[in-house]
Amino acid sequence: MTALDLETGATISEDSCTSTPSWLTTASSSSATASPSPIICRYFTFVLYGMVAGTVCVFGLIGNLISVAVLSQDSKTPVASVQLMALAVADNLFRHE
Repeated sequence: MTALDLETGATISEDSCTSTPSWLTTASSSSATASPSPIICRYFTFVLYGMVAGTVCVFGLIGNLISVAVLSQDSKTPVASVQLMALAVADNLFRHE
């Protein structure tokens, strides 16, 4: 399968790291079918999936733990608190980032 590169109008394969912005590539802009170097693809993939998604996952886990702690102190609406705590615990158990 191919994808349309929006900046150059060229079609490139999915295996050539299509999500890398053109300003990160070392290839010249005159070549319409130039693919980014494998090193840049690996670095971009590491930063995006390793650092960004990992940070979002950690913040989500911490936020859910804070939600459980706060909701456990609520005595006005115990049914809603139990349901929201169950949702936060389930989100922590089944997180797939």
